[in-house]
Amino acid sequence: MKRLYTKSLKPIHLGLIMMLSIALLSNSNGRATQASEGNTGAPGDNAPGGRTCINCHGTGIDLQNTIQVKDLNGDVVNAYTPGETYTVSVTLSSNSNPAEYGFQLVGELDDESAVNGFSNPSSNAKLVTLGNGRQYAEQDGPSSTGTFEVEWTAPMDDVGNINFYSAGIGTNDNGMSSGDGAALAQLTISGVVSTQNKDWQDQIKIYPNPTADFIYMDGLLERTNYQLIDSNGSTIIQGKVNGSSIDLSNLSSGIYFLQLINESKISAKKIVKN
Repeated sequence: MKRLYTKSLKPIHLGLIMMLSIALLSNSNGRATQASEGNTGAPGDNAPGGRTCINCHGTGIDLQNTIQVKDLNGDVVNAYTPGETYTVSVTLSSNSNPAEYGFQLVGELDDESAVNGFSNPSSNAKLVTLGNGRQYAEQDGPSSTGTFEVEWTAPMDDVGNINFYSAGIGTNDNGMSSGDGAALAQLTISGVVSTQNKDWQDQIKIYPNPTADFIYMDGLLERTNYQLIDSNGSTIIQGKVNGSSIDLSNLSSGIYFLQLINESKISAKKIVKN
């Protein structure tokens, strides 16, 4: 009887293990993707009871989670200029050398409402917008590196503090949650009131417009960056203004918007490309 009892339990035991393993593997695609949940620890997340990845993945691996926001020059910033595009990076690190990493990132205002604006995630990340309108960045499957990046465009107006929340995990790749590690991070950047310096805007001259190839600019300040945006709102080219001209000869004919950015000053000009 003992032998028969053992045989009858074995399939059930294996079945439970397989079900648990499948659940864990599916979550490796990201909680927003798999369960439509935000698990970053942000006050506005919709996970039941404020659940985060720490609840399942414990502290088997000592993991550090760091969020940084960088401008077009690659400099770390603690404030944003309305309408400007930044790179938000989440870096997970550990002396335990995890086999794989995962993360989730969201932005919120102080009133817990979502601040979206993510675009162009790194190759190991993706963007997911839940039914409640909240946009998350998370891993695109298990990642061998703990660094994830995504572009973020600040709101067009100064809306006060932007709070970024991230949850990260480092796993030992044993198919179970045992022996893993998790960590949460939060970063707040403040708003910079855009002066929209009228004197600076008025002194900028862009010519010829319309143009077939180059545009030339007078009246620029040092350390001026630019973004050329098409009529669909997509950034076509961007960088630091080198000299006083930009080559548009390879672009298709149409209407573009040239955004010039210098510290807290922003100027936007419509460009017609023949």
